[in-house]
Amino acid sequence: MSAVFCGEQDPAGNGSDMMGEDSLATPPDDRYNLLHDNCARPLYHNGANSVTISAWAEVWDYLGGTSYRAFVADQNGEKTLFAFLDHNIIDLDLKQGLMALIELAESALGCARIVMCVDRDVSRSQAQAVLKSFRWVGFDLATLDFLSTDLDVTSEKWLFLSMDV
Repeated sequence: MSAVFCGEQDPAGNGSDMMGEDSLATPPDDRYNLLHDNCARPLYHNGANSVTISAWAEVWDYLGGTSYRAFVADQNGEKTLFAFLDHNIIDLDLKQGLMALIELAESALGCARIVMCVDRDVSRSQAQAVLKSFRWVGFDLATLDFLSTDLDVTSEKWLFLSMDV
């Protein structure tokens, strides 16, 4: 992901500067650079194919007891909402929050797709249950190849599930 969002040409780095996005304080501290010191604004320059982070949000589902941290990646006007599911919320009721994310992406954010980033630290049984549920909704396993032209973008920390909206 660091290759896509920060223009790092070595995809074997220690992770993207945006990967801390799922654990930042809410609301963000203005004294802390949201995107860390070495990457003022995530940007992957590849001629006409540049990727920027245009927004971020945290969606709270008080009924289900979950919160989703998310950001919008914009590549030449085509927006993708990335939302994180870490191991702490994987067993909770995700339905209402997920429906709110889909509606938010579709309407207010104008996204063409949603990518759910599922923590790979979840147990095998949890992963199978989440994959089954998300595939039923319309998500499929994905890579981030649609954002990069010549890089193989996979993550050791996150499993990507994508759906067009």
